Amino acid sequence: MEDYRVIVGADTLFGAFCRAFSMLYGGDELKTLLQRFVEGNPPFLISSMFPAKKTADVVKVLIPVPRMPILRTRLLQVAKSKESDEGKAAKLAQKVVFGTVEAIERLIAGKLEELKIVDESFLALRPEEKMLPRYRIMKSRRVALDRLSMGSQLFRSAAVELGESCGLAFWVKQFEDDSRVLASFRAVAELGVGGERSIGLGAAEGEPLITRYDEMLRDSGGHIFCTLSPYSPTFDEAQTIHSYVGDLGYALVERTAMCSGRGRFSCYVFEEGSVLPAPHCKRVYGRMMDVNSGLYRYGYAFPVMIDAAAVT
Repeated sequence: MEDYRVIVGADTLFGAFCRAFSMLYGGDELKTLLQRFVEGNPPFLISSMFPAKKTADVVKVLIPVPRMPILRTRLLQVAKSKESDEGKAAKLAQKVVFGTVEAIERLIAGKLEELKIVDESFLALRPEEKMLPRYRIMKSRRVALDRLSMGSQLFRSAAVELGESCGLAFWVKQFEDDSRVLASFRAVAELGVGGERSIGLGAAEGEPLITRYDEMLRDSGGHIFCTLSPYSPTFDEAQTIHSYVGDLGYALVERTAMCSGRGRFSCYVFEEGSVLPAPHCKRVYGRMMDVNSGLYRYGYAFPVMIDAAAVT
């Protein structure tokens, strides 16, 4: 069974961006741009792509609930308002993976009155219920044919189908004005993202949902952050994570890819929604991962700062 995720990782998105940028502006310009990322001075950061729905001028995006134990405790309180049985309420709280930006801000602040668990999966404010993006998982059987022997191999695959008026949204945080960046991301929407582009998947219909960093996300200050992209820390950052004493929460996931002529490679990163320390208030956290002798993978965090005092 092929693996699938509702989220499109920032590393996958960055690879699609590089392809589009090279097509629009040439390979030399792309090499110059990539060198800045490798040197730890990226001109912009991107988040992963999350389910979103646009209603009129309002965009509702589902992002991961930060992986903090105290927030899980608060989710349990919200679940108890729907399920009187404590065991069922605990199971319901564990199923909640995504929430709207506004709902998660209320959860962090401890304002639980207007929060509601929708479809046993999403955390939202009560007025947001009809504005949430919807999606379903499609599973199918496919056949691979060997061109030489004509031998066949049956395998199963899965894809995410988004509902009407829904799409995938992501944030871009630019440190410098460069019109080529957003132009390349718009080209990505037309060209498609992921390994199934050849069968018509991964492309957007109409204008892609790209949001600037300050339009929807608000830092609350503090010395911890929730990453909205797969994050590979530098050595110093890893040391800080190891020695930090505080309320953190994270998940390590394996990210894999195939490269023509180099085979399969993999690396481990902190998953979206991980909550980690933010030492020294740096501009960027993370690095480009050298996964195979000069073959790099995007590993910069897209940090949203959290006030630790607000969640204690």
